[in-house]
Amino acid sequence: MNIAIAAVGARTAVGYTVAPSAAAVRADIANFNEHPYLVDQQGEPMVLAAAPEPPRSQYLGERLRYLLDAALTDLESSLPGPLGSLPLVLALPADRPGLPPDLAHRIVAALTARSTDHLRSARCESLTAGQAGGLTAIIHGVELIRRGNPLVVVAAADSWLHPQTLGWLDRCGRLHTPAMPWGFVPGEAGGCCLLADQQLLAQLGLPCLGIIEGVGTGTEPHPLGSNAPCVGTGLTEALQAALDGIPEQGVEAIYCDLNGERHRADEAGFALARIGESLRDPDAIFVPATCWGDVGTAGGILFVALAAAAHQRRYARWRRALLFCSSDGPERAAMLLAAPPTSESYLWP
Repeated sequence: MNIAIAAVGARTAVGYTVAPSAAAVRADIANFNEHPYLVDQQGEPMVLAAAPEPPRSQYLGERLRYLLDAALTDLESSLPGPLGSLPLVLALPADRPGLPPDLAHRIVAALTARSTDHLRSARCESLTAGQAGGLTAIIHGVELIRRGNPLVVVAAADSWLHPQTLGWLDRCGRLHTPAMPWGFVPGEAGGCCLLADQQLLAQLGLPCLGIIEGVGTGTEPHPLGSNAPCVGTGLTEALQAALDGIPEQGVEAIYCDLNGERHRADEAGFALARIGESLRDPDAIFVPATCWGDVGTAGGILFVALAAAAHQRRYARWRRALLFCSSDGPERAAMLLAAPPTSESYLWP
């Protein structure tokens, strides 16, 4: 069974929807701004990447609901008609300072009650797997389709912009500042995609934006905070599982969640070196965090949206793209995404 990406939606710091977000990333346009009142331990304003028109409420759940609703509305705008009640898999950030204990319960309840002319949720399952959560949710959605669900919605949202979270990142030395060049710019975003059995696309009037050729997960024995060095064991496991059966030099592009932190770069370097024979051009790496900051759990789904937009706008230069994400915890996830069958062959040399 071939599983396709049938629709995507997003709200990021560089765009209200997928199209402007992808255009901004392609043009390497960043939206980093100083926080209006929070400063770091050196007295410098914190720099962050905030989504446009966020709610005024300081409750983080309201911010995540806003991001999810905006992304789902974007997805619905591309649907040809009502799809009825569909299962929804939701990825939310892992536990950290600033996250309310009832976050998942409230958001799941809100999404279950959400109903529009095009889409409503028959049931909503949530998971927390850190930065790898978005791709992990897609992998779970793939399993649901293989079990007989013809359509599944997958969504994720994250925001580092709660004052308690920003203070915690600053104390841990993870914020990008003049004194910490290896830190990251905290961002926020929501993303979603519609997964479908490829054989049903024409019947449902849905396009094919990409084909999921492989998925993989891994467990890192030495994640962030461990006393032993991380040499990419878990990420390698996820990448190799996603690439199983792919010919030599079959991967022509990489989308990943590198964010400026040294430990992430080291881990990715170890893992990519081990799958070097699968990469046509190891330098063809897209790092969207340079534009919209670190978007945490939402990253994996947003990479799918960027890849889909690249083919819709006909500027992609790849047949297969490898997507991967690494959490602060042990979770690692990867996915191999193939171009839509209708993509023009002249796009590649």
